[in-house]
Parts: sequence; structure tokens; C-alpha cells
Amino acid sequence: MDELNVQVSLYNRHRNGRYSSYKGTVGKVARNVLHQHFNETVPFKVLHTDVTQVRLADTKWAYVSAITDEASKEVLAFQVSNSPNSKLIMDTLDELTENIPEGIKPIIHSDQGWHYQLNYYTYKLSEKK
Repeated sequence: MDELNVQVSLYNRHRNGRYSSYKGTVGKVARNVLHQHFNETVPFKVLHTDVTQVRLADTKWAYVSAITDEASKEVLAFQVSNSPNSKLIMDTLDELTENIPEGIKPIIHSDQGWHYQLNYYTYKLSEKK
């Protein structure tokens, strides 16, 4: 897209908008164990999470937090909020713990945005192993 000077207006609006999950290092940054190798075939071994900002029909913003399984592509947890706050993230993790088999200890991959670095999140992950 850069070589052709092609731009998608939807994403340009987000870049200039109010929400960005990147705020630098604000807490604990997890070790990179996947090194961008996203080819897991065993379900519940590698999960991915992110928060996405979406514009609603009434021109207000909503925030979607989801966790998906890399192998099956299944959505294991999905929450929507009017704010990308700790409640949204914790509700997503709580839903995940209800939807994965007992004793499973997956790797959860994120973009390491600010909400994935804070103590409440890293503590919850270590608590659930």
C-alpha cells in the first residue's frame, strides 16, 4: 500500500482519532515467546487478544475486546463497552476462563498495549497460570 500510495480512509480516521492502545511502557512488558510465528495447530495453546475501536451508527465509539484461538480461529471471549477500561479487559478474561477446559495454560498474545501491561491484567494472568 505504501509503494502504491494507497490509503484506507477508515484507518486514517482512527490514527487521527482519540483512541490508541499504544502509550509506551507503562507497566510490565511480557517476553516475546512467539516471535511472530503464528502457525499453531493445537487448540487452546496460543490465544490472541486485542481491543478494537468501532464507530456505531449514532457516530459514537464502542470498544470490542476479544480473545481468539489461533488454531481453530474460534472466538473464546467477546465483550463490548463504551470505554477501553479495566472492566472491559477483566470481563473478557473472566469470559475466557469460563470457555476453556480446566487445566489449560495457553499463551495469550497481545500487542502489549497499555491495558495489557498494567498490574490488574498481569496479576490475573499469573493467578490463572
